[in-house]
Amino acid sequence: MQKPKISANKLGEYITEKPHRQQQIIKDQKYQKGFIIKRYNKARNVIINFLTKKIDKNALLLEIQNLITEEYSRNASSFQKQDNKLSIEALEIFANSDLLELPEFENLENIRLRKSNNNLLIEGVEVSVHPDILICGKIRNKKFIGGIKLHISKSHPLKKEAGEYVATVLHEYLEKEFPKSRVKTQFCISIDVFTGEYFIAPKTYKTMKKNIKAACSAIQLFWENI
Repeated sequence: MQKPKISANKLGEYITEKPHRQQQIIKDQKYQKGFIIKRYNKARNVIINFLTKKIDKNALLLEIQNLITEEYSRNASSFQKQDNKLSIEALEIFANSDLLELPEFENLENIRLRKSNNNLLIEGVEVSVHPDILICGKIRNKKFIGGIKLHISKSHPLKKEAGEYVATVLHEYLEKEFPKSRVKTQFCISIDVFTGEYFIAPKTYKTMKKNIKAACSAIQLFWENI
């Protein structure tokens, strides 16, 4: 039997939605139609490069212009053209948002996170976290870590509470993957690119983790009968 699974972003949405939408989320997670081509890969890479200080704002704007050129290329497939168009829109929103100056980022080291194990097992449910960036820093000479997870979806924006749940799942993931490191909640960040908003794991994260466990228990029960 297929193990129950859900992405961190969809889990945040699930917890904050009404029952009929919750049911649809689980159906979509269980009955995914074949191989799904990921959209927004170009936008995601450019945003990660900017947040890890590989490129500055001028280079970010140049990347947008390059995508515009590609959009009208005769050699581009219809999927590539549509994906470029959506990526351009995402990057233009990002470039004109407050996300360019996230709080207290000046003295931090942001690293693109590539790990083979991106899943977190919660109450029998495999939660796919896939953090995009690992944050490393110091406060009063004490090292800490945090992380950033991007949400790039024009059709399903994250509500504030859902974004906070995603950031809390990210906090849980980092604690388990880096047990010797101190994970700071205020640097566990979920970014919704299309709304130009970001959310951090709140001070009530312990209560939220209990709600996450309860939600995953419900998902596991529901999974078998859907």
